[in-house]
Amino acid sequence: MSANLKKRLQNGERLIGTMINRIDTLDIIPMLKACGMDYVIVDNEHGTWNPEKIADMALLCNSTGLGALIRIPVLHRPYVQQYLDCGFDGIMLPNCHNAEIARELVGLCKYEPDGNRGISIMRGHCGYNAVDDPEEFMRRKNEETIVIVQIESRDGLKNVGEIAAVPGVDIALIGPNDLSHSLGIMGQYHNPEFIRATEDVAAACKKAGKWAAIQATNPAAMREYMERGFDFILYGNEVSLLMSAARQCVGEFKKICSDG
Repeated sequence: MSANLKKRLQNGERLIGTMINRIDTLDIIPMLKACGMDYVIVDNEHGTWNPEKIADMALLCNSTGLGALIRIPVLHRPYVQQYLDCGFDGIMLPNCHNAEIARELVGLCKYEPDGNRGISIMRGHCGYNAVDDPEEFMRRKNEETIVIVQIESRDGLKNVGEIAAVPGVDIALIGPNDLSHSLGIMGQYHNPEFIRATEDVAAACKKAGKWAAIQATNPAAMREYMERGFDFILYGNEVSLLMSAARQCVGEFKKICSDG
C-alpha cells in the first residue's frame, strides 16, 4: 500500500509526520497511522534500532500505507542500499554541508542512469512480488524515492541554494537544535538570525522547485513555519508526543484535585 508521499507533495498537499527513536514496539506504526500521521521517520542517527527491527518497521509502514522514511547516521552506501531495499520511501541525511555531499547521496539512492544504486529485486521494496519489468520498476523507484538533506550548520545554510538545486534532492529539512547551536543561538527560535535562516532555506527550496521542511515541537511553531513556506512538517517524536500528553493529563488531574 503506497503512501505516495512525493505525489501528494506534487499535488500541493502539506504533510505532517513524526520521528521514532526510542519506543521499541511495532505497534507504534499502526498507532500513528490511526492518528492521521502521513509519515514517520525512523531515527537511526540518535535512535537505538537494530537492522531487523528497521526492516520490520518498513514493511509494516508499507502494509498500512504510512509513509516510511529513515534518517541514516552517516553517508554510507550499505545504509542507503539496505534501507531502501527494505521498503523505505526515502532517506534523510543529517548535516549536509554542501552540494557535493548531496550529489553523492542522490547517487546512492537512484538506479542508473540517475545514480549507482545496486539492484536487488526480490526485497521489501517490491513487497516480495515478482517484477515483470525490472527497467520500469527501477524507473518508477527513481521517481518515487524521496531524498532529504538536513540543513544543520553554518556551512549548510551558506550552501543551501546549491544544495537544493542538486537534481534528485527533494527536501531540505532544518534541524532546529543543531542549526541554532551552529549559529551560536541554541534554542532561540525567535532570534532574528534564526528566523532569517528559516526564510533563506524556504526561499532556496522555492527557487529550486523543492520542498522546505522543519521540525516543530508545538502548534504555534508549526503555524509559524508553515506561514514561512514550509510544506513538510516533522512534529517532535514519539517520546515527546507521549510525554506531552501525559503532562497534560497530570496537570488536569492536579487542577481537579486542587479545585476539590
